[in-house]
Amino acid sequence: MNAVCLKNKLKTKYLAIVPALALGAMQITTTMAEVNTGVGNLKTFVEQFIAPWLIAIGGVVALVGGVMFALGWQRNDSEGKSQGLMVVMTGFMLAGIGGGGYVLFTNIQG
Repeated sequence: MNAVCLKNKLKTKYLAIVPALALGAMQITTTMAEVNTGVGNLKTFVEQFIAPWLIAIGGVVALVGGVMFALGWQRNDSEGKSQGLMVVMTGFMLAGIGGGGYVLFTNIQG
């Protein structure tokens, strides 16, 4: 009797889940629409938003790293000095990536 009861419970759960999954699968469709997104829009987005923010954030991170390095020097903490220098390098790398993206995208014709 337990096997029959279990079979009926599983059958009702199965009948409840399968239509929901089928409806969910039907909702996953690709919508095609023509939008004017070209290289020009990406170029202006990178030039006016991404690159300046990366440069600014990189400068702030480098500044924080400089403060960390100075505090490590003051406390004579070699770990603090190395952490500060790594954060300074990270900030300058981030600013360099932003500047490189700006230079790269300003030379694109579009």
